[in-house]
Amino acid sequence: MRAAAANHSRVTRDALTGNGMDRHLFALRKLAEAEGDAPPLFTGAAMAKLNKIILSTSTLSSDALENGGFGPVNDECYAIGYGINADGMRAQAMSYGRDSQGFIDCMERGMHDMRDMLKVDAGDA
Repeated sequence: MRAAAANHSRVTRDALTGNGMDRHLFALRKLAEAEGDAPPLFTGAAMAKLNKIILSTSTLSSDALENGGFGPVNDECYAIGYGINADGMRAQAMSYGRDSQGFIDCMERGMHDMRDMLKVDAGDA
């Protein structure tokens, strides 16, 4: 879990600083579209799969925010706004006709599982 958390932090930091690989591909695609050219890299099945967003997330951790959210980017997407602070975590999910509450229920179970695992890990230290 520590390795996964460290990797997630790295990927998040890369994305926040404009260094995520998807940002580079997005820029190249936009430049190609501006030239009226669409190389196969941008029209193939792999790119279509990469661009199909099923989970859109945003941190809503400011003390100024009591609630907040945003809508999903397509019919298959869940939009998840979350905040983490010293007291715990809060999250909300929005979707177009999908089971948002079921998603939140699964996320809550997963968070409890991780908490329980960390308690066991801390007890072994």
